[in-house]
Amino acid sequence: MVLTKVESELPISLDRLFNYVSNLETMVEYNSSVKKAVWKENTGSSKICSITIVLSFLNFSGDYIVTEIIQNQKIVARCNTGTLDFEDTYYFSGDNSKSKIIIEDRMNLKGLLSLSEGILKPIMKTEMEANLKTLITKLG
Repeated sequence: MVLTKVESELPISLDRLFNYVSNLETMVEYNSSVKKAVWKENTGSSKICSITIVLSFLNFSGDYIVTEIIQNQKIVARCNTGTLDFEDTYYFSGDNSKSKIIIEDRMNLKGLLSLSEGILKPIMKTEMEANLKTLITKLG
């Protein structure tokens, strides 16, 4: 398993940050790996976003399923494909003038791809840091 964690503070309200990130379709605006994100279901407890991801080592499409959402506190979403499974947890805190986000990505590589964990870990960290910087610029 490859665990990657990034975090930052933003000079915006917690509500604004949470509302932006919880709309998974906005991922294409700040996540360079996400090429498509369209809600398949977004009602009540059923939240599924169809995504297409292009990583430096792999391209795939799948369903990004929200498994937990707590307003202004936490979002957990997962995606399972034939070559990898990943789960992202977004933690939020703050108030009306500033907010903090922590993003953890847990990726389980399958088959021969699992042999490349050592190589992929720094690549994932670099990509997630760049995506977070883009998010900060977009909202800041």
